[in-house]
Formats: sequence, structure tokens, C-alpha cells
Amino acid sequence: MTVDHRASSNSHFLPHLKTINFRIHLPFSTLLVSMVQSRWIPDGSDAAELGVDCLDVVKIQVLISDDPPIDPLLRPLLAMKARGLQCTVSFDKLG
Repeated sequence: MTVDHRASSNSHFLPHLKTINFRIHLPFSTLLVSMVQSRWIPDGSDAAELGVDCLDVVKIQVLISDDPPIDPLLRPLLAMKARGLQCTVSFDKLG
């Protein structure tokens, strides 16, 4: 996939993105949560006005070497899940 960085600032990257899967290592950045929040727009008229589809499904596989932590970065995702986002987070030990 390539991105045209000269494109208008009004264009949206992947405007029809509805499902996304992440495979990440801890610790991860708040930018991950911010990205999910920016594309989860449950009000259809708001999403249409912005010119993007609402992100419906988020799957996050966190790769860890120890016991899974209770990460405060996940709290906003859990709040969105309670409001309808299909979000799953799994922890998998490395090798």
C-alpha cells in the first residue's frame, strides 16, 4: 500500500475502513487508542458528514513476555466496547 502525501488535506486515508487488526508489543502508545477513537463514529449521519465509515471491529493481539498487565491505555477501548464497538484484546506470550 502506498500513500500520496501530496493529496489534499480534505482526503481521508482508508475512508471505508470498518475492521482493523493490530499485532503489537507492550508498551504501546496512546496513539493506537487515539486512532481507534478517531474512526469510531457510531452516529451514521456524523460519519457521512465526515466522509468516512464507522470503525466497527477492532482486534488487538498484544505480544508479551511476562504475565499480561492491566494496562490503563486499554480503558478507553473498553468504554467504547460498552457503547457498541466490537473490540477484542488478546495477550499472547512470545516464544
